[in-house]
Amino acid sequence: MKRTELPINGEPPLVSVVIPTYNRREDLRVCLESVFAQNYAQYEVLVIDDSSNDGTKEMIEANFPAVVYVEKHQRTGVSGTKNLGINRSHGQYVWFLDSDAQVPNSSVMENFVSIFEMDDSIGSAGGEMIDVGGNRYLRIFRILNNELRFLISEIDDSFKLKQVEWLTTCNCFVRRALLIEIGGFEEEYFYCCEDSELSMRIRKLGYRIVVDPGVFVLHKRSNVSRVANYKLFHVNRIRFLIKSYGPFILPLLPFIEAWSILKSARLFTTIDLKDLRGVSEEDRSKLCGKFTLGLSYLLWFVYGYFWNVVMLPMTLKSKYRPKNYLSSV
Repeated sequence: MKRTELPINGEPPLVSVVIPTYNRREDLRVCLESVFAQNYAQYEVLVIDDSSNDGTKEMIEANFPAVVYVEKHQRTGVSGTKNLGINRSHGQYVWFLDSDAQVPNSSVMENFVSIFEMDDSIGSAGGEMIDVGGNRYLRIFRILNNELRFLISEIDDSFKLKQVEWLTTCNCFVRRALLIEIGGFEEEYFYCCEDSELSMRIRKLGYRIVVDPGVFVLHKRSNVSRVANYKLFHVNRIRFLIKSYGPFILPLLPFIEAWSILKSARLFTTIDLKDLRGVSEEDRSKLCGKFTLGLSYLLWFVYGYFWNVVMLPMTLKSKYRPKNYLSSV
């Protein structure tokens, strides 16, 4: 039975749950089941389908008739899909969930609303949990893509409304009026960095972005429709950094990236090449695979760097004259 206790006076605010998806029928089923198990009663659920062909539509029609299903016939990527969800939503708040996310308990939506109703300075809130080797961690990212992990079992009161630089939109609760004001997600980001760019604009308006243990959501990070696209990653990440810090960040980026790669390559500094003689063929193959992956990462960084050098005038134009993408969805 649904229960809603907020606010005491008047109707509780409507929450629009926006779930973009592409060919993740079974992951989406689990996600929707966890959403419809929430105690909070005032919500609508919108699934924005970026042209799936795996029976997603039929699964929703058969099992979740309350879902507002919006089917697209041409792929526009994550930003365009989320903007369409904002445009079709009616809530005071928009809750973005990835279709491979699972809400761990029935009070998360209610906790989100409580946070926003009590503090007008908060523009966005969330928190991504991942499962690694049987342990659950909170992932927090910094602007230069430094990832921090904290064991969920060790998280204390210091994480209550902990301010962060940006949130991934696998679990992100935002004021809808704020999304309208900033014009939605920037659709130049077909894949990757659209959430960090949105967070940057939220912070520029003076709002805080926070994580809180009461609203963490488990992100399965499904392999379905999730491709490690280094090309788009580097192109969009460097473009985002230019928008954040200006063009003067460009000369520093090779050094920043070199430091990041060296930290990631610590494994190789601990290996004595003589020891490889006793390594099995399977382990040797895995090691070579990691080396090849690292080389691919580096080459696409070079591509992304020079792409952004060439496109710098267009990037600066969009930095100082941002578009309102919601008017075109």
